[in-house]
Amino acid sequence: MLSLKIGGKARKVDITNPLGQGGEACVYDLGDGTVLKLYRRADDPSYAQDHAAQAAATKRLDTHQRKLREFPRGLPSQVVAPLDLATDSTGRVVGYTMPFVRGAEVLARYGQPRTRQTVPHNDALTILRTLRSAVAAVHAHPSGVVIGDFNSLNVM
Repeated sequence: MLSLKIGGKARKVDITNPLGQGGEACVYDLGDGTVLKLYRRADDPSYAQDHAAQAAATKRLDTHQRKLREFPRGLPSQVVAPLDLATDSTGRVVGYTMPFVRGAEVLARYGQPRTRQTVPHNDALTILRTLRSAVAAVHAHPSGVVIGDFNSLNVM
C-alpha cells in the first residue's frame, strides 16, 4: 500500500494491480468511480539501468509540480481532466485522479477491420465529428491549452 494525499486527504492506495500502465505512469482503480494516474519516479524498477529514462522521469515530475496545479478548468465535457492531485508525504505532486471511463473503446480500434465491420458508418462519423468539436473547443479555450499526447490510444 502506498500512502498519499489525494485532494488533501490521506489515502492508502493498493498499487499491486494496475488497470494499465505505460512508459511514464500506471493507472489504478480507486473503487469510487475514479482512477489514479501515478507517475513513475526515477527509481521505478522499469527504469533500472536506463539513465535517460530516469532523468526523464525526474524532469517529468518536476514539470508536473506546476503544470498539474495550473491545469485549466472549464474544458469540454468530453475531456477527461484531473479531479484531484495526488501528493506524497512531502507535498510533491506524484499523480492525479480522474473519472473512470468504463465501456469505452480507444479510437485505434476503429482502424481494425473487425470494428469497422460491426460499427455502422454513421456511428463512426458521429464519433469523429464529436472528437473534432471537442478538439476545436480545447483549442479555443482561453487558457491556451496545448494537447500534448494526442494519439489513437489516448482517445476513447
